[in-house]
Amino acid sequence: MTPLLCRWFAALCLLLAGTAARAAAVPYVLDQRYATIEFSTSGLFATQGYFQKFSGSLKLDFQAPENSVMDVVVEAQPITLSWAPGVQMLESQEYFDAKDFPQIRFHSISIKATNTPGLYAVQGALTIRGITKPQMMLATLLSAAPGSQNAGTADFIVTGTLHRSAFGMVSDQATVNDAVGLQIHARVMLAK
Repeated sequence: MTPLLCRWFAALCLLLAGTAARAAAVPYVLDQRYATIEFSTSGLFATQGYFQKFSGSLKLDFQAPENSVMDVVVEAQPITLSWAPGVQMLESQEYFDAKDFPQIRFHSISIKATNTPGLYAVQGALTIRGITKPQMMLATLLSAAPGSQNAGTADFIVTGTLHRSAFGMVSDQATVNDAVGLQIHARVMLAK
């Protein structure tokens, strides 16, 4: 076998090995019945709210988390908010601009296990108001069926902090902090 042919064969083997590893990820969907996407702010007008409509597709590999991928789409309205008059404000052009940008999207770029069992660092791209920024989230696996891989369901809590000004939401900075906390309670189930 010539050196060129050896290199080509080795590259093909690596490609096939990578494809086999990615194939181990199992498709799941976000079960909205048992999930919440919550955001909270502090400051003079501290508030807590929830997005009411969202969906997500995931490919999870519990043995090799780096093979996992998640894609979540959130509708920018309707929103449930602890301060009712704030709903229209958040849907307005100064904030989510829900009319022109009806969806918020998070797509993972990498998922890595941390030194803490059941805790994963999720690096992704978050798009709000047509602006995409890097976003780090931490996902904690709360429960999964024994053996995990091909488990029927799994429960996670995902947390993170975003800065609203990075997405062009700069109104009311004297009364609402720039940092917005995110907390997602997620139940995923095997895709049918």
